[in-house]
Amino acid sequence: MSIAAILAAVHFITLHGPTGQEITVNVVEISSITQRRDAQGHFDDDVRCIVTMTNGKWHGVVEPCIDVIKLIAEADK
Repeated sequence: MSIAAILAAVHFITLHGPTGQEITVNVVEISSITQRRDAQGHFDDDVRCIVTMTNGKWHGVVEPCIDVIKLIAEADK
């Protein structure tokens, strides 16, 4: 497989954690997106969306889930 083919198959988006850190994820590795609910202090107050990855790890991000979905759609174009 050529490098061009690999790059064409990998679509990254950059999200932001509650302390401003950049989180770059491959959209094909996202397994679910969940709007944050009252989590009894499990998440920072600034977290608006939980992005769960196929490896079981998750990222709490400040972007609203609708914006994450839009970024994924753009990356897939």
